[in-house]
Amino acid sequence: MHRMIIGLSVFALFFAVGCSGEDAEKAADAAGDAAGNLADSAGQLGAEARDAAHDMTAKAGQMADQAGAAAKDAAGSLAGSAVGACRAFAEKGEWGSALEVCKKAHEMMPDDLALEHAYQQAQAAAAQ
Repeated sequence: MHRMIIGLSVFALFFAVGCSGEDAEKAADAAGDAAGNLADSAGQLGAEARDAAHDMTAKAGQMADQAGAAAKDAAGSLAGSAVGACRAFAEKGEWGSALEVCKKAHEMMPDDLALEHAYQQAQAAAAQ
């Protein structure tokens, strides 16, 4: 961009030397107008690039939010299935089958006393 402006200025200078005073003024005006147009175009391109970058950043944030929500749903579903399976084994007293499922459920919900008790029962049965 700077090279183009310098080139136009040098051209206008050489042209001015070889022309009359009036032609030189016209050439200088034309070079100034061209430089002004280039500067305006560069400013517009910069603004468009900034807006495009802003849009892309916003879309990336939305995609990250959606991915996080999907991961949370998947984790909740997994936790729900482990918890449900542990409780089902506990209700039936099938402690031998409950050990791994109840361990996973207890890890996901360590404050749930029923799951902790079921896990302890499963551990006791596995030790026998």
